[in-house]
Amino acid sequence: MFLKNRLQKVEEAEAGSLFIDGSGILHFEDRSAGQVFSGVTFNDTGTGVPFASISIDYGVESLRNRVVINRPAVAAVTVEDSASIAEFGVIEYKISDILLDNDTSVEALANLIAGRYAQPSLRIDKVMVE
Repeated sequence: MFLKNRLQKVEEAEAGSLFIDGSGILHFEDRSAGQVFSGVTFNDTGTGVPFASISIDYGVESLRNRVVINRPAVAAVTVEDSASIAEFGVIEYKISDILLDNDTSVEALANLIAGRYAQPSLRIDKVMVE
């Protein structure tokens, strides 16, 4: 359980993805890997990967316009998106005891999260493939 929790903390600090594939191999992708599009097309017309269902998230549930992150035994870093706060009110997102070694990295992560989630956006939450 300790190793699982530590790996999840690494994933959280990097804003990346940590997963085990169908073969049982552990994979880690940093935050930049999520920005690379593989060219896979999901559709139900027979020209792409067929899917059984898709779940879309659009709304304030995923908004984060005040991001508060702290490292162990260090004061928290707070980043706010004032335009989002003026439009939607404060929607705070906290990460405690992040595994980053300096405030510059913590602030960069907070800016990334606030920049990505300050405004509503159509987000694909899940795709179930056939």
